[in-house]
Amino acid sequence: MPSAAAKPTSKSSKSKSSSTRAAKPAPVASKPPTHIQKPSRKAKDTKESDDSSDDSEPETVMQTCILGAWDLSVCSCLFLQGVLCAQFTNYMTLNKRNSALMKLFVAGLALLTALKNLQSLVGVFYGLKTYVDLHRTIMSIQNVSTFGYLEAGSNLWRKHWVWKTIQILETATAFYVQMFFGRRLWAISRNAYLVIICVALFLCGLVSGIVGIVEVLRNTLESSTRWVGPHLAFVLCGDLLLTGSIIFCLLVPTLTSMRPTRSNCNHPQLLTSGDTAGE
Repeated sequence: MPSAAAKPTSKSSKSKSSSTRAAKPAPVASKPPTHIQKPSRKAKDTKESDDSSDDSEPETVMQTCILGAWDLSVCSCLFLQGVLCAQFTNYMTLNKRNSALMKLFVAGLALLTALKNLQSLVGVFYGLKTYVDLHRTIMSIQNVSTFGYLEAGSNLWRKHWVWKTIQILETATAFYVQMFFGRRLWAISRNAYLVIICVALFLCGLVSGIVGIVEVLRNTLESSTRWVGPHLAFVLCGDLLLTGSIIFCLLVPTLTSMRPTRSNCNHPQLLTSGDTAGE
């Protein structure tokens, strides 16, 4: 009996112990140690090197794309400069009857084109020396593979003054050539209204181009892009009008001179047909 009476007490003690276990509060988070171990210098150096590699990766891609675009453009400019030099030489040797002022005009055009190509070469050589290691300069495949990276080309003008001032020579050379062909249009057509319209378009293009160049030199590229569109629009309209007018003025005398030739060629045919009809 006493043993039977002791059993419920043991069960109640077990239930109490289980309830105390269930009601036991969650362990409190331990406090951080007061002494924090500083990272070693080696780990810090590796972290800094990783950060620098991450920062240099997009810059390397940008530089590679810049050089790829400039390699192709400079090669094409040098090829065209050779063609222009041949044309200038032929002009100076064959057209001896032209005035000295006209020859000076052509010599100035040759000087401007040569300076523009020289400036392009200086810009590319500066980029090769400053931004790229020696073993990366010969990797033309990598340069061309990322040729379409437009963001790199847009950031090119922020790097050095050589690339900023090249637009000055390009705008001046374009206006110089346009004035030359405008004079030729006046000599062919003698139409003052047509020549004045072309010159007005070219002047508007020159002014908008100069304003855009000033904004680029002031490192305000966002405002300079607002002037690029009007500059290209004025120059394109003027070039189309000038080229179409010169072609028209050159073709009209040719067509008028061909009409008597056609009529003379038709006379034998009429005579032979008349002879056969008379027979």
